[in-house]
Amino acid sequence: VIDAETSQPVPFAHVFLSNTTHVTVTDTEGGYALAGIQPGPYQLAVSYLGYETFTQNLVIGDKNQQVDLRLVPQTQALENVVVSATEDKVW
Repeated sequence: VIDAETSQPVPFAHVFLSNTTHVTVTDTEGGYALAGIQPGPYQLAVSYLGYETFTQNLVIGDKNQQVDLRLVPQTQALENVVVSATEDKVW
């Protein structure tokens, strides 16, 4: 799993097959493995704070598959923050 803009690995992203208990977390290099999956159609999903959730339909066969994923950074606009202070005469 890599960042779509920088091509850098995304460590600790959650990778899972939707509507199953198959879930894992990427390592420091963005690598992941899901094992013990029965052949059939699935929806692969990846989520990580600050990125758009990625989903891809795929069909798992009885051989190992490599699926490389690119996460798109998600822009989040925050409201203005006003910081104010008052003088504490005791201090």
